[in-house]
Amino acid sequence: MNHKIAVPAFAVLLVSSIATAVAQSPQPSPASPPSILVNGSPTAAMTFPDGSSLGVRSKNGRFPLVAGPAGQSVTIQLRFAPNPTNASLIAAPLDGGTMVASQITSVAVDGTASIQFQPAIQPGLYRVLLNQGGAMSILQFWVADPQRPNAGPPALQPSSGN
Repeated sequence: MNHKIAVPAFAVLLVSSIATAVAQSPQPSPASPPSILVNGSPTAAMTFPDGSSLGVRSKNGRFPLVAGPAGQSVTIQLRFAPNPTNASLIAAPLDGGTMVASQITSVAVDGTASIQFQPAIQPGLYRVLLNQGGAMSILQFWVADPQRPNAGPPALQPSSGN
């Protein structure tokens, strides 16, 4: 038996229009990390799903606490002191959350690297350990409790790109 299913033309047009709109929707472009300080501490530029961004510098191996988007991916452009011998970066979540791509990535000769981290949806602290050639630093995200948004510690907020 040969059964054919008739698909109304408007359904094909609707699916085609949605696919085109999704393909053409602008993706937030990653921000550039701040320059390295004299002490060589790493810096980061975070781009959030809504297009907002935030530049931060680490101090004594710790980045400041940043308000994290529950269950949404953050693109993080990192800048380390340029060092051609340390060509890899290991990024590992410490408190949950997920590395969106591989936990091991390469560091460019100019000291830059890119990772994506997705904090979990539960409120709380989510840290990412960065190991770049034996030099350790920690990114810190705070996911607020929607029932008690002011109950957590103070965290830096991203600024809108508009």
